[in-house]
Amino acid sequence: MQLLKTAFHPDVAAADISAASELRLIERHAARAIDMKGDDILLIYTERYYVYSLPGGGIDDREDEVAGLKRVLQEETGAQGIRNVKAFARYDDYRPWYKPDADIIHMISYCYVCKVDEKLCDSAFESMKLIMA
Repeated sequence: MQLLKTAFHPDVAAADISAASELRLIERHAARAIDMKGDDILLIYTERYYVYSLPGGGIDDREDEVAGLKRVLQEETGAQGIRNVKAFARYDDYRPWYKPDADIIHMISYCYVCKVDEKLCDSAFESMKLIMA
């Protein structure tokens, strides 16, 4: 999948990554959905980070990216009827990690355009809000 962008959190410089001998870096793979309805796009709001983002999240080891996308999209948004899944691009970002097992996380997000049913069911996560922006 084509790399669209690599981003660095303001607290993580590219130089930090290249000199990562003393930093603990972990890598995580995620699948994210781009669901458009006219000019609107489905986003989630995460209160922990105060950010809006494409719905999606971590895929399990050896889990197919599209299968992971469908699982996470359903968990986060309650989406049903996920269909017409097409690869779009990859987005990489480096940011500080908040758990004791690492200093920096390298998140590799595989983004897919897809369609979901109009009505969203209950999500498995209470701390997120769904919006069409």
